[in-house]
Amino acid sequence: MRANWSELLLHRCGLALRESQVPVFAELLQSRTAALGLPNCTSYFDVLQADQDTGDEWTEVVDRLVSHETMFFRHPETFEAIRTQILPDLRRRPETGGNRLAVCSAGCSTGEEAYSLAMIALAAAAGDFTVWGMDMSRRALDTARRGRYGARAVAAVPADCRRYLVAAEPDVFEVAEDVRRHVRFVIANLFVSCGMFLSYDLLVCQNVLIYFAPSAVPRALAALASRLTPGGFLLLGPGEAPTATPEGLEPVAINGVRAFRRVALPPREVRS
Repeated sequence: MRANWSELLLHRCGLALRESQVPVFAELLQSRTAALGLPNCTSYFDVLQADQDTGDEWTEVVDRLVSHETMFFRHPETFEAIRTQILPDLRRRPETGGNRLAVCSAGCSTGEEAYSLAMIALAAAAGDFTVWGMDMSRRALDTARRGRYGARAVAAVPADCRRYLVAAEPDVFEVAEDVRRHVRFVIANLFVSCGMFLSYDLLVCQNVLIYFAPSAVPRALAALASRLTPGGFLLLGPGEAPTATPEGLEPVAINGVRAFRRVALPPREVRS
């Protein structure tokens, strides 16, 4: 039985079902089976198999298997590199000209990373831009769209970006409208290239691939790389190092940051 569930998770969204997650996952199966009035977990398997990758039942599964714990400006080296090296480089590209920059926070969870990217772009006077926050969890995206966070989540916001937060009540802050108007949140399955509907100049995917099965990581990276514009950047978390450089990308030497840049046509999608 477990093998069937593992294969379904791997095939549909690349997630790994780890041994430590089995008790929580079994509890989820029982609760959802009862909530839907189904006779057994096998029937729930059929429901999940028929559901869309970003449907309500998949949201329930993803929310149990993936941690949504995050904060603003997580891994400060990444945002410093974006401010001082990557945004200036992107603006110097002849093909960019005066066009709007497209930025993506892949696996954005509750929105802190997407808003951090918008804040850093505004503080760096990066010109016209849109940040797209993408995640499979509807519940996480609902929180992101509200844009309200506790003091712990915003503790690492740099001094020159604090003006983009508005005190709403004691220890609760709202993201300012100047930031919110640059950010859009959409539900998406990052495991497939068609789950992302635009091309991006900067794609940030931190602490996401750690939830993927090792065999699924190359396909996920190929899907991400295929959505980069020529000369665009892909930034991963410091502990998310692929065993080989994704096709069509080259590593970029930025101290403390796992970075790649597109140098060729989008690669073929890797199918499992």
